[in-house]
Amino acid sequence: MKTVLKIALGFVLLGLLASAGLVVALKILYPPERIKAIAVSQLVKSLGREIKLAEASIGLGGVSLEKLEVSEVPNFAAGTAATLKSLSLKVDLRPLLFKREFRVKELALDGLSVHIVADKDGSMNVAKGTGKSDSPEAGGAVAPVVSLERLSVSDGSLRYEDKASGTKASVSGLSLTASGAGLAEPFPLALKSAVTLDGKKGEIDFEGTLDPKGANIDAAGVAIDALVLVWEGKRYSLAGTLKPLSAPAGKLTVGLPALEAGGVSIPALSGTLHAAVKNGLIALTRLDLKGDEAALKGSVVQTKSRWTLSGLAASLGGISATLDGTYAEAGIDLRLRADELDLEKARRWVPALKEMNAAGTASVDLKAKGRTDSPALEGKLRLANAALNASGQALTGLNGRLSFTPETADAALKGALNGAAFDAQLAARGYRTNRPKIELTGTLAKLDLSKLPESSAAKDEAAPKQDGGKESPASLKTLVDAKGSLTIGAIVHPRFQASKTTMLWDLREIGSDLSSLDGTVSFSVGAGKFEDLKQLGASNGLVKVVLLPIMIIQKVAGLVKVPLFPNFDKVDFKEIVGDYSVQNGRMTVKKSHLDSSAAFVTMAGSADLGKEALNLKVDAKLSGALKAPIAFQITGTISDPKVKLDAASVLKQPEVNKALEQGKDLLKKQGEQLLKGLFGR
Repeated sequence: MKTVLKIALGFVLLGLLASAGLVVALKILYPPERIKAIAVSQLVKSLGREIKLAEASIGLGGVSLEKLEVSEVPNFAAGTAATLKSLSLKVDLRPLLFKREFRVKELALDGLSVHIVADKDGSMNVAKGTGKSDSPEAGGAVAPVVSLERLSVSDGSLRYEDKASGTKASVSGLSLTASGAGLAEPFPLALKSAVTLDGKKGEIDFEGTLDPKGANIDAAGVAIDALVLVWEGKRYSLAGTLKPLSAPAGKLTVGLPALEAGGVSIPALSGTLHAAVKNGLIALTRLDLKGDEAALKGSVVQTKSRWTLSGLAASLGGISATLDGTYAEAGIDLRLRADELDLEKARRWVPALKEMNAAGTASVDLKAKGRTDSPALEGKLRLANAALNASGQALTGLNGRLSFTPETADAALKGALNGAAFDAQLAARGYRTNRPKIELTGTLAKLDLSKLPESSAAKDEAAPKQDGGKESPASLKTLVDAKGSLTIGAIVHPRFQASKTTMLWDLREIGSDLSSLDGTVSFSVGAGKFEDLKQLGASNGLVKVVLLPIMIIQKVAGLVKVPLFPNFDKVDFKEIVGDYSVQNGRMTVKKSHLDSSAAFVTMAGSADLGKEALNLKVDAKLSGALKAPIAFQITGTISDPKVKLDAASVLKQPEVNKALEQGKDLLKKQGEQLLKGLFGR
């Protein structure tokens, strides 16, 4: 036994001496300068670039390199493509010597930094100047099998720049570990890094298993245990298996954070999908994601020029919609459908509906096609018992439809406006142009003028003007042609009340400047009463046109110095009738009369609406003492009328004639008495 032990100890001692001798031999045969020269020569041959290496050494345990630099093509005058602080390669010699198996115990890379540049022609700097490496010729000896027990990368970095798109990305603080890595069997892999893309920052953390399948990328795959991306403070997660590496595809489990998009809050979603990447193009199919009162299903597939959406169904807070079509930077062709859309629930997700306090049900079928920033719209909208508030107007019990194309829009709607029932039909042509044509017919049970929004003109007058008081070009662009009829059961206002009213209009070139206005307007206002209408007319342009004769009469009443002439401050009327024609902004009064308790007033003449210049004749048949009509000639402007009394019409008044006759009789009697006094003696 002692003899065996001595023999064993002898072999161990001989082994140690041999190893020590081998180390000494390696250091003698391969001093650092020779190792450095060999390493530089091989790298230059394989990369076709200039190489700098500070230190290199070899020992029984392996090889180490320090401070390696790789140039751009052809040399460092063109820049530096990559740097490496240190490389340590530890090899198991026994398999190499006895089995011709090259087994690496550990490969450690520290401070690896790579700069990748994609030129405008699509070429990359890392692919340029690649040299030729020595390889066994056909029929030669088989290369050793490679295995890697441990791979580690620490403090790595990468910079990427695309000169065509201007995209810039970087990876920093990269750490990577792999155990039992080889080409035959799967091995675990872990990676962490900070990333930056066009100024936006994030972090990535990966754990999984790589199956190299003998370095066959058409068979190799990766099993992702956990991939977490934190981007701009939002956490995204992914797990699943993708293979082959040449065109990865597979079922994935994903998690998406809560997001804000277009003013809509989207809750966090998680679920499964099938992903595929081929030739750099992405296909996401069989999406099945769910969240708090939310879900997303369908598919999104990328082609060379666009994204195709198929059956992309989203539900959010009890509302749902389906999106199909294509999307690209240059243009879109999409269709959005939503049946039985609960507007009250939709208020939670759509700010515009919340502002209008929308309620009821709607169905939408919308198509958008054309430029991404300004597509042409076409579709249909149906409302059922809907309600909303817009511009201070309360619309309730809305039922009807709206259909539109890029050129036309047609609508039929019933409901209530500020509590009054209405029924309206609308047709619009060229509504996207600067010369739209609109036709409206309808009935309204009651119109409360005090609830109507102020006209844009009234707001412009109240607001301070810029650029010397000139109107902006945008305000002068659009001219509207309008035609239609409206029957109103009653009109109410603190200063104006009327019963059944009918209006007909056919006007062209309606704009902020009325100097180009053409067409006709006629109306008939039923019995009612009015007071000072100046404020009412100033707040609404349509009211101003309809009530223009009355407003002028009220102004005239304050200027006329005729005894017994009424002031028209408070008037009860039986009827107001108007029939006007307009050409180039000049309104001709074809028919206009006011049948009131104060007078029966008729008007004729014209008014320049653009300049507000008046040229009118008014005849007022007054109630009371003045029985015959009194005539006036009115010039000046609407805001500052000039009144000229027709004296002949005053002299025709019965009371005036009687007073004149009495004056004549008195003068005659006094004359006779005077003559008798002079000649009667």
